[in-house]
This record gives sequence, structure tokens and C-alpha cells, in this order.
Amino acid sequence: MKRWNHLRTRCPKLCRAARRGRRFRDYGFTLVELLVVIAIIGVLISILLPSLSGAKKLARRTQCLTMLREIYNGHTVYLMQERLFPPLNVELDDGAYQFNYLIWDGSNYAQNFGPIYEREYLPDVKQFFCPVQQDRWHSYATNQNPWPARDDFPVRAGYARRYLLSGRSFSIMRSNMAVLADLIHLPKVVKSAHKIGVNVAFGDGHATWVLDPGILTDNELDTPFDPLDNPIIEKIWMALEGRKAIEDEDDENSNDNGGP
Repeated sequence: MKRWNHLRTRCPKLCRAARRGRRFRDYGFTLVELLVVIAIIGVLISILLPSLSGAKKLARRTQCLTMLREIYNGHTVYLMQERLFPPLNVELDDGAYQFNYLIWDGSNYAQNFGPIYEREYLPDVKQFFCPVQQDRWHSYATNQNPWPARDDFPVRAGYARRYLLSGRSFSIMRSNMAVLADLIHLPKVVKSAHKIGVNVAFGDGHATWVLDPGILTDNELDTPFDPLDNPIIEKIWMALEGRKAIEDEDDENSNDNGGP
């Protein structure tokens, strides 16, 4: 002990260095090993980030699907009370099928999703907005789509309703009829949301993800809306039901059998 005390007194710097070295060795790492661990962590993060991003997108798509089911349920309650679908837009015959997303038409809640909200079948207006949609004309409470509603300024939802249901009963809906969907009236709004497809609610109440068959983002729809474009919208809804492929197959079979 005396010898050690003597050395500690004579060599304070040497002793402190020895103690630091001993403590560092106790942790079991060298500087090189520490750098290797940091490098491995960096590689793992670079691998996991795309997966985490994909999981986040899937979660938001699922949230959108849940909201679409809620809108369908709101329509079901409305139909039980009124027995008829509300008007799609300001034209009595549904006008331009593209004009399929109104909540507030600038003066009242009489069109499309408006009665569902006004009667509180879906009391929170945010339920009418897709959480993925980036288009400010169809997002909640933006300068282009204000909330609370203002006179002479329409409020547009983030979802669309099918045409030619206005004033008709629930019985018109086939089980496989696409009734509600993410916005489809312009290619740019599809690209501003899920990009590669849309969520769709069908007549029997189930809702699912539908991958873009091509027509959603590759068509000639434009603004201002024109009833002459209605056939394009009709083809889009049919494509969401998978009916285009069936019809093409029927045409091929007809040609094989000598049909037109």
C-alpha cells in the first residue's frame, strides 16, 4: 500500500491515465468497434425507412377506407328516413356526372353529402374529407375550400357519389354497384391522393381498395364540367366495378361466335 501511495504521489498523471484506460476497457468497446456499430445502425435505418413509409401510407389508406364506410352508413340512415337519395348536384337530372362531391352548394346543404351532414347522420364535417387528399379544393378548411361554410362559396368533399341515384330508392343498388369512392372527376385529384388507385364502397355495404385500371389517371376529363363528358365518368364507375374487362370478354366471345 505504501508503495502504491508513493507511486500515486510521484506519478499522478500516469495513474489517472491508467484508471481512464481501465474504465474504457470495462465497457468492452474500442473506437473502431463503436464506429462499426454506428455504421450498422445507419444501414438498418436506411433499410427500414421505406418499410415505415409504406406502413404509414397503408395506415392512412385504411383510415380513408373507414371514413368511406361511415359515409355509406350515413347514406343508409338517410335512406331509411327519406327513402330516396338526395340530389347529386344542382341539376335535377344530375347534370354533369363529374359534379359529384358537394357538401354546401353556396346557399344550402341540399345537394349530395349536404343532407347527410345537415341531419347529423355524419355530424363531423371532417368525415367527408380523405386524409390523404392534397388538392386544396377538396381538403378541409383551406382558402379554396373554406370551413365554416360561406355564402356563394361551395364546400367540396374529398369523396364522390355515383350519378343517377338522385330521387331513387335503396332498391336500385346492385350488391356490386360502386356507390361511393375517392374523388375521380379529374385525373389530378386521383394523383393528389392515393395516386395508384381509390377506395370504393359498394351497394352491399362492403368497401375496398381498387387499383387504377388506367382510366382513373388517363382520360380526357377537364374543367369546366360538361355533360358531354358523362360517358367518361360512366366508364370510370364501371371500371371500378370491374365491368370493363367483363364486357371486353363478352365482345370477344361474340366476335368468335360470329356476332357483331
